[in-house]
Amino acid sequence: MHRVEIIQSGKHCLRLRRVRTYVFALRQRWLYENQRALLQIHRLHEQRDSNQALLRWCSAKQSQLSTVNVLNDCFHIWHSGPFATINGFRLGRNHTTQVDWNEINAALGDILLLLATIDYNFSRYTLSLI
Repeated sequence: MHRVEIIQSGKHCLRLRRVRTYVFALRQRWLYENQRALLQIHRLHEQRDSNQALLRWCSAKQSQLSTVNVLNDCFHIWHSGPFATINGFRLGRNHTTQVDWNEINAALGDILLLLATIDYNFSRYTLSLI
């Protein structure tokens, strides 16, 4: 080899080393960014799974709560013989069974409370608790 060829070969080797260093740096940068992206994807999948679990729990809770009627729990309306009852208090009297006026008044008070709770207003009457 001639001296010129050796110098050119050395320059070429130097360029190749620089290119190799540059490619290596690019590869390292790509690996770093790729790992960051994979980590971000993993975090997003975990967040999605968590949100889906929360959605399932909320849907189940909503279904459970939709079957609950608060008014039935607070105001048990039924009957006892010929009398309507609200929370166990009989409402009314007849000639065969005398219901104490205190019990009738308690039933009427519960009825007023129920009507006020559901915000029912009569067109010609006003509800008032004494």
